[in-house]
Amino acid sequence: MLFLYSLCDTSADKIAAIQDLIEVSLHVKIAALENRIDEAEKEMWAIATEYSQLQEDYQQTKGDYEYETETYKKLIEDAKPDPGVFQAWTGTFEYMFYGYDKIRGFVEIINTDVFTAAENKQWLASTSTLQRDILVKKLLEAETFAPKTWIVRTRDTCFMDWVGWTGTVTCRVKIYEGRENFSRVEQALQKAPKIVWEKKLITNTQ
Repeated sequence: MLFLYSLCDTSADKIAAIQDLIEVSLHVKIAALENRIDEAEKEMWAIATEYSQLQEDYQQTKGDYEYETETYKKLIEDAKPDPGVFQAWTGTFEYMFYGYDKIRGFVEIINTDVFTAAENKQWLASTSTLQRDILVKKLLEAETFAPKTWIVRTRDTCFMDWVGWTGTVTCRVKIYEGRENFSRVEQALQKAPKIVWEKKLITNTQ
């Protein structure tokens, strides 16, 4: 009987030792698995971060390419001649002549030369009125400049062509009201105390 108990104790110790060994082995394997999972998670985060950076770089590169492409296209378009588009000054005037007769009319100055779209934009952005003022002076002194100037007058309109402002310029003065007060059409412009000017691009010269 004592031998049987001794045998049982020995078996129990062996079983306990085997269980301990199994538990240790499981802990080792679990720890190793956890380490592998941690490494895998770190690798996944690294891949996700790299992917996110690649996506960001791609979008940036794509945006830069599209911007540069559009900029290049715009530069090409701006460098092309812009036929049919002309730089022009238009002015209107309205006043009472000696306080009795109403005078109403307009003046138009058109550069008939062809410029590029970029040059037209630069001209619009410029604040200089020098060329306009020179041409108005020439128009008002048309008789003095007659040898160099082509002038046609109808009853209510005066047309003048002048080579200047980098091309051939067509000037026109028209009186809508009060023509009978002047011997020459452009005199109505000369007497105007104020002209309201507008600078613009037009698509015809009529």
